Amino acid sequence: MEIGFNLGRQVGGAGVKSGTGDMLRGLIGGTSADNSNGLAGFELRYRMPWLRNTELYGEFSGEDTASFWPIVESYVAGLYIPRLTDDGRNDFRFEFFQGNQILYTNGTFPAGYIYRGMPIGHSQGGATQDFFARYSHWFSVRNNLALEYIFTQRGNLGRVKVDSSGNFDVNGTLQAVERKNAGRIHWRLPVYGELDAELTYGYERISNFDLMAGAKRTNQLFIAEMTYRY
Repeated sequence: MEIGFNLGRQVGGAGVKSGTGDMLRGLIGGTSADNSNGLAGFELRYRMPWLRNTELYGEFSGEDTASFWPIVESYVAGLYIPRLTDDGRNDFRFEFFQGNQILYTNGTFPAGYIYRGMPIGHSQGGATQDFFARYSHWFSVRNNLALEYIFTQRGNLGRVKVDSSGNFDVNGTLQAVERKNAGRIHWRLPVYGELDAELTYGYERISNFDLMAGAKRTNQLFIAEMTYRY
């Protein structure tokens, strides 16, 4: 069994007081004069040797601690089977993620808990439920083929009423829920000597894109990588 803890704090920056007293107040947090943003959580992983080292794992994370316990809670739960078959050539992973509707947002930092436009955490962001499944087959130590499926719902948590333009309106209709079905295939294989290649192709179909009812979008992804081991 493994147990882990994590803590991250966001302080300073343009328009934010960052004197000595302000920094100390930010480390404590949970006050009306707080000038920082903090996230914390813990992880648990349980490995079962008697079941081919199958792993159960989970994560709880929270932010905006008004008192002892955070008011913004998000979760991860997963299952990993490293030996799906007796020969050890197949593995499988399933993971569920739920992000609070105000995850990674903060009033002091309007851009949120991000770095270079990306959240410092789960890429799905807030107001999200995400299901992820991955199966892979090992032809050899350096030759692996993996298939992934992802189903994501965004905006189903904390839904609000909006008008036809998507702006908040108490007399409008409930905000549309964005749904995404995505598939990916990864193939890592040896090319020559110590040179390996990895090819990835992904396709996803999104309905109610950007929470707008009826809007649809299709994305495709292709990645080619070369790795040299020395």
